[in-house]
Amino acid sequence: PWPSPSLSPGVPSAFVANWGDVFAGVSGATPGKQRDGVVDGSFSLGFGLGSSEKAVALELSGGCGSINRFCANGSFTGRIGRLLINEPDQRLALAAAWQNFAQWGDEGRQDNIYYGALTYAIPLRPPGSGFGQTLQFNAGVGNSTYAPFTESNSEDAIGGFGSIGIELSPALGLSAGWSGRGANAQLSYTPFRDIPITLNLLGSDLFNQTPAGAVAVFSIGWGTNFTTSNFN
Repeated sequence: PWPSPSLSPGVPSAFVANWGDVFAGVSGATPGKQRDGVVDGSFSLGFGLGSSEKAVALELSGGCGSINRFCANGSFTGRIGRLLINEPDQRLALAAAWQNFAQWGDEGRQDNIYYGALTYAIPLRPPGSGFGQTLQFNAGVGNSTYAPFTESNSEDAIGGFGSIGIELSPALGLSAGWSGRGANAQLSYTPFRDIPITLNLLGSDLFNQTPAGAVAVFSIGWGTNFTTSNFN
């Protein structure tokens, strides 16, 4: 009845795109303690293959790391996921990802980043109430940016991440969590019933625990499924 708001505050979830799913996103971020006070952004595109309910789904995405320098750098990510439970009263999903499996640009090599994630979602209201009010938990472990910051060997560093999110209304979601390096909080809003657009306002590293410092990120996401009954 309404596009769901995001309940993952800069923390990976285990829900991956399936066959027919396509998505795009663009974001802009404040500079924090880096980039000499210059605001910059990024954008990405992705699609899904397979079925996470019947077997496994593979999500592939890629994007440009800078809008100001217009695709002077970027990378691709692959995620594989499986729905372990898919019932009206609960959903449990497991996923693994490889970020930066291919990359380009003149900013130097980025870390190969790997993580595993588990997501559990339940409705707080009974079926038939019209608004299920999803409560979602994300948890996982990964290397590099999902681990505490180190001056060297960041690719070898391992850490954990987790978050909790809740739908405040059919169109509004609030979430908070630990990214592995800092605390995040996010407000997510889907303004249109019939248009799958999500607006997110994310506060990243709220307590200035990394060299980048606290950063505000505004993002716009769009996603849909192009399949019809002939393809299901």
